[in-house]
Amino acid sequence: MSTRYLEHLARLGDRWDLLAYQYYGDALAYEQIVAFNFPEPSLEGLQVRLLPPPGVILKIPEPVPPPPDQPVNLPPWRR
Repeated sequence: MSTRYLEHLARLGDRWDLLAYQYYGDALAYEQIVAFNFPEPSLEGLQVRLLPPPGVILKIPEPVPPPPDQPVNLPPWRR
């Protein structure tokens, strides 16, 4: 996982999938944003993981390019 990231100030109405689409152009890439911000899943953090809390600065990791032999347009279950 990349250590470089952008910062995003969470607003009311933000969702993980919308953030992934905004930054990566792929709503299904939300898992890498959640994992980057909450690397250790816990019961207490479950509510925070459902929606980003307004006012929190989220770290959006730089997207990792796919390996050269992997086509970009494959759906996630075929990658």
